[in-house]
Amino acid sequence: MRKHWGWLLLFIVGFSLLMAGCTDELGVVDLSGEIPLAMSNAGWGYRIIAQTDPTRYNISPSSRLYEIRSDLALDQTLRIGKTDYLFVSRFQGGFSPFANFHYIESNDFPGFQTQLYNYNTHRRVKFFVMKQSDTGDDWNNRLDNGNDQERHYLSRSGEFKITFFDADTGCDYIVSSTYEVNSVADRETDKKGNFVLDDRGYYEYDSLTLKGKSQICIGARQCLYAEKMAGTKKIGFYIFDWNLDGQFTEDDRVYCNYHENFFQFNQTIRLTDSYDAKKDNKYVLKLVKPTATNGNFRLLVELVELGVREKS
Repeated sequence: MRKHWGWLLLFIVGFSLLMAGCTDELGVVDLSGEIPLAMSNAGWGYRIIAQTDPTRYNISPSSRLYEIRSDLALDQTLRIGKTDYLFVSRFQGGFSPFANFHYIESNDFPGFQTQLYNYNTHRRVKFFVMKQSDTGDDWNNRLDNGNDQERHYLSRSGEFKITFFDADTGCDYIVSSTYEVNSVADRETDKKGNFVLDDRGYYEYDSLTLKGKSQICIGARQCLYAEKMAGTKKIGFYIFDWNLDGQFTEDDRVYCNYHENFFQFNQTIRLTDSYDAKKDNKYVLKLVKPTATNGNFRLLVELVELGVREKS
């Protein structure tokens, strides 16, 4: 018992020393200042508008991978500017007709796909396909294929990425719909490593699950961008139209690529990521709008609290 406590104490001390050393090198570097922003087309699908994480337990080992496809279906209504859109992600053959809608499934895109409907014009939205992928194990595979493996895994994933133009905001929007499917059939074994069978002679399972995940993300291609040098590091700031109204205001979000975080304006935040938060400077971000004397947007980074570092 004393030996176990000794190892535990050694682990705790080692972990504490490791965490104490996890200090961001830019944590106490002053990153404040006013940074000019420029228009960019570097936006992506940065905002999740719909998602689901279905899981099926206690299913038959002879179940097929495709049986979860209907659980991955998503639909979401969203306003962009002054227009209400319906976003629907389905597998081909899984679209249902809507009453009085000119909304039908497209046969141009086999497999996983996304369709858009404009409630204002009562028409499907035309779009350009940027990416379409669908890879992994065959949909017809059984969760347990009957071989001598103790564990059997299946996985499949796909993405359907499109872009479309909204006339009201005058912006291009990127919509990325993705899905993932994973299954595991883990047969139960005895102490000798032999498979355990039930009274009917079928395998018993420690785990027999089929999991999926799908989501729809959207973002404006147009954004504001700025760079700030911190020593030899280049930090990028993106201002994304979070509420999709076609305007840049402090209701939107700032994305910093240093640690790939989104931030709200006028909130006290850390741009760095030391394990001990008190070791990092604290900032408030503000958006300065164009004026008669300065026609550019600017990002104001205000230093509001200094990080604390122990003296060596």
